[in-house]
Amino acid sequence: MLVSLSIKDFILIQQLSLDLGGGFTVLTGETGAGKSILLGAIGLILGGRADAGYVRPGAEKAELTAEFDIANSVAVKRIFSELDVDPEECILRRTIDKTGRSRAWVNGTPVTIKQLKTIVGSLVDIHGQHEHYSLLEVASHIGVLDRFGSLEEQSKQVSNLWRIWRAAKLQFEESKQLHETTNRRVTELTEQLDELESLRFDKQEWRKTQEDHLRLSNLSQLTTCLGQVVDILDGDGPTVSRALSQVRAQFSQVVDFDHTVKQLASEAESIEVLARELDREVRRYLDGLEAEPNAIDALDRRISEVHGAAKKLGVKPEDLPTVKSNMERELQDLLITMNLDELEVNEKAAADEYHSVAEALSQRRATLAHELETAVNASLVDLSMQGVQFKVSADKKNHPDAGGLDSVAFYVATNPGVAAKPLGEIASGGELSRISLAIQSVLHKEAPTSTIIFDEVDTGVGGAVAEVVGRMLREVSDNAQVLCVTHLPQVAALAHSHWRVLKSQSNNTSLTEIELLDFESRVGEVARMLAGATVTEEARAHARQLLEAGRS
Repeated sequence: MLVSLSIKDFILIQQLSLDLGGGFTVLTGETGAGKSILLGAIGLILGGRADAGYVRPGAEKAELTAEFDIANSVAVKRIFSELDVDPEECILRRTIDKTGRSRAWVNGTPVTIKQLKTIVGSLVDIHGQHEHYSLLEVASHIGVLDRFGSLEEQSKQVSNLWRIWRAAKLQFEESKQLHETTNRRVTELTEQLDELESLRFDKQEWRKTQEDHLRLSNLSQLTTCLGQVVDILDGDGPTVSRALSQVRAQFSQVVDFDHTVKQLASEAESIEVLARELDREVRRYLDGLEAEPNAIDALDRRISEVHGAAKKLGVKPEDLPTVKSNMERELQDLLITMNLDELEVNEKAAADEYHSVAEALSQRRATLAHELETAVNASLVDLSMQGVQFKVSADKKNHPDAGGLDSVAFYVATNPGVAAKPLGEIASGGELSRISLAIQSVLHKEAPTSTIIFDEVDTGVGGAVAEVVGRMLREVSDNAQVLCVTHLPQVAALAHSHWRVLKSQSNNTSLTEIELLDFESRVGEVARMLAGATVTEEARAHARQLLEAGRS
């Protein structure tokens, strides 16, 4: 529901604000006062095309803000979540500068005009001489028919089954096209995995192989250097062991003379023990250095084998386990897609289920098309449009889609004997508005949008029919907020709230203003609508009578 509207520097409006309630609201005023300017502002907030001409002369930019109550709008809250916008409120803001550049925000978050239109699509429906004619879009007609028959859930099921069928069909078709390529890849992966399996590569084993190869490749140098270490530690000539023994003997002569010397002697003894232990360890290592015959050749072959496999795959040897794991997953996925028989069965099952549910929906739509046609034509008679015939076409499409098997379109014959034409080809905005009203009166129990706006709904209507129009609008407002620009006193008298649009002069400039009328002010405005420029007491009495009757 539209809660408030704020307009600044828009065409003839310098600044105005409206606080709106639910039910049925009318906007009245003399011709040229600017009633349609207000609807134009709403249209822009809802994503209409911007133009520099919308900026009031002398102003830098036009600024439009609308606040909606979305407490019961699940669809809008879902869109807000997708856009990462606060879903607890809905404040739409749009600016247009004097160059025609436009910007839009939702709850302070910048959005594109396309996103803005998506958000407001389920909030407001405008019927009249403006851009937002939902009924002019043939794509919307099938939704109207489904809502009339409470087929939304069945339609949603068909849409879901269509997506499932399309996905299964796409997978099957792609698998057929890629089968030869896939088969080659499967063969390649199988051969590579066989080679890696026979390689039996293990990271721990690979590290040991490299260490053993390094040691055996340098066996001669190791033996020579460590042999010299043994000679230095405890050989035939001067050695570390003998030198340390002599050091310890010297310390023993003076060890009792000083505590520090006693500590140094102890350290010398520890070093001598460590030297003897080092000598034993080096000798044991030298004893085990003898290589098995052909050991180095075996290690060379293993290293060459691993490097060859890694080079073939374009990776480092250490990455071979990861590559093998990735290959195994890819092969498994490819083998699944290569099962064309199973994919074909899945595609056919999805198609059969879709067509079964879609056919049932199609049959129900065919019946409902006639029922909707009859109900709307009955409402058109009440609206003094006896010569107009509303027709609903529900034909089978050449190709099914997410909407089902049907192509639904609304047609209108404006005079007896005249061929029916698509609803979008009706030239008269008044006729279109009244046809829209007739449809809404049929669907009013579950309004598709929270706010419905009618402009010029009273064109060519008067007398008793005018009261019927007002009653219909009020009936629709039982389940949706209704805003209506009207010239009919009978319609205005039936509204729950009444705003009057005025044009004033300021500094040689025309400005549009608006005011909310109380009961007595409404009596005066309805009397003006009845009598014209000269309001008589009889007109005021008649106006009061209409308003009192509208309260009942």
